[in-house]
Amino acid sequence: MAAELYLASWGSIQLFCTELEIDGSRTKVVHDLTSGDVHPVQDRGLHVKRTKGKIVFDDFGPNFPAPVDAARAMFNAVGTGTSAMFTHPLVGSFQAGIGDFQLRLDESENISADVEFIADDDTPPVTPAGAATSAASGEQAVSAAADDFDTQTSKVMTDAEIRAILEAPDGSGGTISVADDARRSSASWKPGDDGTPTPLREVLIDVTRISAKLAFAIEAGGFENDLALWGAFRSAIMLGQSIRAAASSATSETPSTFVMRVTEPTALLPICARVYGGDDATDKARQVVQLNDIGTPGWLAPGDYTFPAKSTAQRGPFSKVKGFF
Repeated sequence: MAAELYLASWGSIQLFCTELEIDGSRTKVVHDLTSGDVHPVQDRGLHVKRTKGKIVFDDFGPNFPAPVDAARAMFNAVGTGTSAMFTHPLVGSFQAGIGDFQLRLDESENISADVEFIADDDTPPVTPAGAATSAASGEQAVSAAADDFDTQTSKVMTDAEIRAILEAPDGSGGTISVADDARRSSASWKPGDDGTPTPLREVLIDVTRISAKLAFAIEAGGFENDLALWGAFRSAIMLGQSIRAAASSATSETPSTFVMRVTEPTALLPICARVYGGDDATDKARQVVQLNDIGTPGWLAPGDYTFPAKSTAQRGPFSKVKGFF
């Protein structure tokens, strides 16, 4: 199975996580009695949540800090004791400060670090878990990612390797590259003239096919095993991410979302009224229910929930709250 980098973030800094080590332990004290078969066990609660990882600072586009700026900001945060929302697909989102921090710059000018994220307990009942992110980048982002993939692979692969690994039959007697397949598919997901969206099944088939091609290219090309092929590996990962995001946009009523963290049972409708304003609260609450498959929307149990991002025209009471995007 091909290796995959996972996107994570700490505050406004977006990262690639190459390794992750999570301490999810509890303290259990076993009282060994001098006789008998029953030995009481005392639960003293969870350990402090510590998440250690190897991270890579990369260029994620104009909406995020450059790798050098991101590394410098995180390095400075260690000195000031700053905490921010840490988000990772495996551990979810939680407010965290930085403990151990070992920054490195290799001979190829790649910036990476060994980092320990330590959970902070002082978390309000409801808080955004990070910056608003687009669930889909759209046709233009897919095209840009495909262009980068073509550029990076052409630097390290011969024409024969490109034909053998990156091209496949197109169903009409010819061949098509994985990058062109991504461009063509994302362009075909536009609604029809009557506003009818592309059928979900068709989009899923396209995404599955392209993802399989990219996985094959990574494995057959040996992208994950050679540091010299890092550019090709990264561009393949980013192309896969952009095509999946574009598919979400084409099939979602709410293509732009952010994550709201709830730490205490809280009513949904008042949250939506605070975030979006009273006029839009009912409709946004309906979207939150759909996005999260909530069966009983009266109260939200503690956890992370996906909320529709506010448009630039929507500026409610949360717009001045620090950390709300």
